[in-house]
Amino acid sequence: MTRIDRYFIALVLLVAIGLWAYPRLVRSDQPIFVRVQVDGKVVAEFPLKSPGFDTFEFLIKGGEATATLEVRDDKVRMIPMPREYCPEGICSHTGFIHLPGQTIVCVPNRIVVSLVGGDSDFDVISR
Repeated sequence: MTRIDRYFIALVLLVAIGLWAYPRLVRSDQPIFVRVQVDGKVVAEFPLKSPGFDTFEFLIKGGEATATLEVRDDKVRMIPMPREYCPEGICSHTGFIHLPGQTIVCVPNRIVVSLVGGDSDFDVISR
């Protein structure tokens, strides 16, 4: 390997590290909001940072059950529901989300919890 090859490899590594680090170091001051949709309708939207509560409950299945979100350390997650309402529990296994564009989806209950606002790591989300 020649000296020019080493310089080229070092340059490529520096550019790669810079491209990886830049979006993580430069964050927007725009607030991030939690948007909760049930059956395609927005039932709540609140700021992720300091919403004023630790848990947020909302009705599902036409009012016969409730689902609960936990908001902690600028992150949100779905608390596990009884198996008769959410048999697989995939929504609660998603864990905490904290970046714009991330979502939690509960298909049996038609719930979508998404983070909107701020700077997203995505250029476009197609629907």
